[in-house]
Amino acid sequence: ASPYIRGRVSADGSTVVASLPAPACEIAGECIMIGGDENYSHWLFRNTLKMCSLDRAGLLFSLPWLVNSDLQPYQLEYMQLLGQTPERLLKVERHTVVRCARVLVPALLVSKQAVRQGVQWLRKKVAHLCVPQAQATRLLFVSRRDNGRRKLLNEEALFAALAPLGFERVVPGELSVVEQIAAFSSARYIVAPHGAGLTNMFFTPA
Repeated sequence: ASPYIRGRVSADGSTVVASLPAPACEIAGECIMIGGDENYSHWLFRNTLKMCSLDRAGLLFSLPWLVNSDLQPYQLEYMQLLGQTPERLLKVERHTVVRCARVLVPALLVSKQAVRQGVQWLRKKVAHLCVPQAQATRLLFVSRRDNGRRKLLNEEALFAALAPLGFERVVPGELSVVEQIAAFSSARYIVAPHGAGLTNMFFTPA
């Protein structure tokens, strides 16, 4: 669907032909490509977890980060929690072609082992925000009422049945990152439809 590709994709999806316009700007110094996928789940899986590879190599804060200029508040909050400062961000507009003299691109974590290591790394980074496992007693019903897609048509009826059992409703999109980590790390049971908010299960008791 990209205007740079215009359907020029092989039948098996392995080859793509792209025509790019001239670079709109140039970054003369070295940088690290972080990006900024606007979906909460994609941001954690595709952009955040792979930072563990940089951290293990001692490179996480060695160079400025190349990011999208339209970062969401939760993305900026995650960067702050990880220890990055605003002045070390090189912001470019989404879809802009940029010429970089030298850019370090961390690989996406795809194997089960690599993803597990990435999750463990992230949990360690935010451990101070997690509720101790012995205190994880909350019963959570995770709602998607703030999202226009994949809503539960009978959410109110479902919650009416769950509430007497002690379940409380949480809407991840209405919470800060710190509040989401605290909520999910304090959960004993979680009832939820599939959605990006469930990525916060990274922080549930092990």
